[in-house]
Amino acid sequence: YLLFVLKGDVKIYNLTAEGNFIPCILASEGSVLGNLEFFGNETSSFFCEADSQVLCLGLPIARYKTILANDKKFLHFLIQSLTHMVNIISAREQPSLTLSDKLVFYLKNETVDHAFTGMDQMALKLGSSRRQLQRVVKDLCEKEVLKRIARGTYSL
Repeated sequence: YLLFVLKGDVKIYNLTAEGNFIPCILASEGSVLGNLEFFGNETSSFFCEADSQVLCLGLPIARYKTILANDKKFLHFLIQSLTHMVNIISAREQPSLTLSDKLVFYLKNETVDHAFTGMDQMALKLGSSRRQLQRVVKDLCEKEVLKRIARGTYSL
C-alpha cells in the first residue's frame, strides 16, 4: 500500500540484520509511506508504528501502480517526498553537527513557527535519545537560544 498520512504521526524504524530497531524519521501530516515499495523494493527493512491516532488514505500498489507510474505529477510528488526524507536523515547524520546544531537547524528549516512540542517526537526526528535532547534543550535555554513556551514546548 501507498499510505498518505492525513492526520497524526508515524514513527519509521529500520530493522537491522541483527534484529535491532533503529529510529529513522517521524512522518507527519502530508507524508507518504510505501514510496520505496512503489519504486520496486517489494520487501523493505523499514516498518512504521503510529505515534498517535493516525488517519491515512491507502492505495493498493499492485492495483494502481501502472496508472500512477504514468502520471508525471504523481511521480514528481513521490520524488519530492523521498527527497524530503533523505534531506532530513542526511542533515541528522552529519557527524560534524552536534545535537544542538541539528536541533537549531531543524527548527529553522523544517518548522513554520520555529518551535516544537514533545521531546520523544523531536528526539526521534533528530536520531537521539530523549535524555540527550533534554540536556541540549536545557543548555540552549540557559544560553537563551531556545525559549520555553510551555511544558514540553520550546521555540527559537
